[in-house]
Amino acid sequence: MADHGYILLVEDDQTVASLVQSTLQDRGYRVIEATTCLDAFVHITKEQPSLLLLDISLPDGNGLSLLSDLREGILTETVPVIVISSMPVSRSDMRRLGIQKYVAKPFSVPGLMLVVESYVGNED
Repeated sequence: MADHGYILLVEDDQTVASLVQSTLQDRGYRVIEATTCLDAFVHITKEQPSLLLLDISLPDGNGLSLLSDLREGILTETVPVIVISSMPVSRSDMRRLGIQKYVAKPFSVPGLMLVVESYVGNED
């Protein structure tokens, strides 16, 4: 597989995180998991992800607020963001924050994989 960098999965629900991470890894992606806003911030300051999968409701803050802070500083507009949450996101927030896609929980894993692959691809 060609190196596509890594996918940063920001999700505090361990069941969801394990399912998504194992499915992505089975498809050859390098996945780093963050369970808090702070953890996500630390990973992004070390290396820009190829894709950000972001939950909104996190133990130490709001994922959209985190994304707003990141977009104003270290996260470039070229990094696609997919929000995976049971909380809705307005179209204006999607445009303002550069969110490419919203996936509602509960979601289908095959459907999520199609969305992910449309943004980062997977060349075996």
